[in-house]
Amino acid sequence: MEYSFAYIKMLLALGAIVAFLFWLKSYLIKKNFIDIKKNEDIKIIAQKPLDSKNRVTIIKYKNKEYLLLVGESGYLIDKFDTFDKVLKENKS
Repeated sequence: MEYSFAYIKMLLALGAIVAFLFWLKSYLIKKNFIDIKKNEDIKIIAQKPLDSKNRVTIIKYKNKEYLLLVGESGYLIDKFDTFDKVLKENKS
């Protein structure tokens, strides 16, 4: 009987913690401490598989383009304002 009461107390405490975390999340969103938007401004420009587990990807986010190595461990290879600007700079 004591064990079942201990489990009930544990579940109530866990429920209270989860409820508090949901409340904290909604409070922070209301006060604009957390900016939750859909990732509509992230665009995949191109991607090329290197092998079965890795690929190189170019994404555009907030007028910057990023060259990423995506796989078991992701790496940022380089960051550009735009590739068009880089190409114009290299031509002149």
